[in-house]
Amino acid sequence: MVHVTGFTGMFEFEAREAPNPTASTSFAKLVVVGALARPATPTQIRQALRNVPIDNRDRGFNCQTWIESALKALKDH
Repeated sequence: MVHVTGFTGMFEFEAREAPNPTASTSFAKLVVVGALARPATPTQIRQALRNVPIDNRDRGFNCQTWIESALKALKDH
């Protein structure tokens, strides 16, 4: 599982091993948003997402804007 955590001006990238995220007590819903054009390993996906910028200088930046950029990065990967 990858995401950004924190608050305005202090967001950080976080990657965690999550063998079965649906078993988590905080799991809400699985949403399929697309498929990769080429096969990729979990390590390759994490690295691609690690390279998605986190703009802590932009007061409007948040985890949702990062997800938008992350999905675009995966589409282009």
